[in-house]
Amino acid sequence: MSFPKYPKYKDSGVEWLGEVPEHWDFSPLRHLAEFINGDA
Repeated sequence: MSFPKYPKYKDSGVEWLGEVPEHWDFSPLRHLAEFINGDA
């Protein structure tokens, strides 16, 4: 299975990840998850 390439890429800033599509955004997981026990 192959997917079409994105028109532009940017450096992810993560050595093992390399380049990612330019329109991708990064957020720390703690900003995307809800803590159930209330600890942050």
